[in-house]
Amino acid sequence: MAFDLRGYGDSEKPQGVSKYGVEKLIGDVVGLVNALGKKRCILVGHDWGGVIAWYTAANKTSSSVVEKLIILNAPHPGAFQDKLRSSWKQFLKSW
Repeated sequence: MAFDLRGYGDSEKPQGVSKYGVEKLIGDVVGLVNALGKKRCILVGHDWGGVIAWYTAANKTSSSVVEKLIILNAPHPGAFQDKLRSSWKQFLKSW
């Protein structure tokens, strides 16, 4: 199954930047797994969803729901941060 992220497609669109923090988005993933009556999932993320998937799998409180992780078109957050710090060109492209 594929689901829209918060703010995309037919999903709810809460107002305010604070409603889109990484912790809230991780909570959406965990909440969805729980709502489906599952304890764990194979989490697939693409683009911005891939970033959220990386953080969900790495987060101490949410990692237990991720059995396997598949990322498409999103770098590992640590590698991305390293590149942003070392490359002004990449920083500007990512702005």
